[in-house]
Amino acid sequence: MLSSTVEAYRQALDLTNRRQAGGAASGLDTGRAQTQLAATQAQYEQAVADRALLEHAIAVLVGEPASSFSLAAAPALTEVPVTPVGAPSTLLRRRPDIAAAERRMAAANARVGVARAAWFPSVTLAAAGGYQSNGGELLTAANRVWALGPLAAALPLFDGGARKAEVARGRAVFDETAAGYRQTVLDAFREVEDQMVLANRLAAAQDRQDEAVAAAVRTTALATTRYREGAASYLDVVTAQTAELQARREAQDLRTRRLSASVNLIRALGGGWGAG
Repeated sequence: MLSSTVEAYRQALDLTNRRQAGGAASGLDTGRAQTQLAATQAQYEQAVADRALLEHAIAVLVGEPASSFSLAAAPALTEVPVTPVGAPSTLLRRRPDIAAAERRMAAANARVGVARAAWFPSVTLAAAGGYQSNGGELLTAANRVWALGPLAAALPLFDGGARKAEVARGRAVFDETAAGYRQTVLDAFREVEDQMVLANRLAAAQDRQDEAVAAAVRTTALATTRYREGAASYLDVVTAQTAELQARREAQDLRTRRLSASVNLIRALGGGWGAG
């Protein structure tokens, strides 16, 4: 955008120089054209520097040296993805934070069950079999000695309330993790709704800004024609061109914000709006 604007301003300066050479324009018009061209060239150089820094950052992310990595400049921004209206809220279950909070809640619930089970006696049963004989028939029933019964029993009767306190602690931990899970889900819904609102409202703003750009282009063309015919001063051309550049930059910023909102929406949904 800035490169094409610089070229347009250079052509405008050439026109002003020709008009001045023919006596139809003053040095004031030429000075304004030169000022506008130089200021826009400065903006262009700043934009090139900012792009170089972002390109270097991308090189680090992909594991390549910054000096050998380059990205071709795209003539226009990528089209903004269309957000589906009927995306199910169950897609949020794929989010790592929600899955982790759900597992923490399930683990806390299981610990409550373990604490409640501690109220039951812990009984150890054993069986021992053998034979005693003083002679005679070895395998008579009277000589069999069997032992079957509780050899150890830990009864939770006098523990000073430790088991009761453990159950209460487990329930408190479960309540805490359940509240954390609920908060995580609420935050996830808020993030999705925020980005959907942004995507919808920025799309409407983009339509209005495109109309502003079209009007600014027409105004610049009219001002240039009037100046070429001697019916207007170069100040009118400068004013129209400045307004057009500002409108174009605001339109570009809106498209960038829309793309960012789409990326954030995909991230808030845990990876997009597809079930796969």
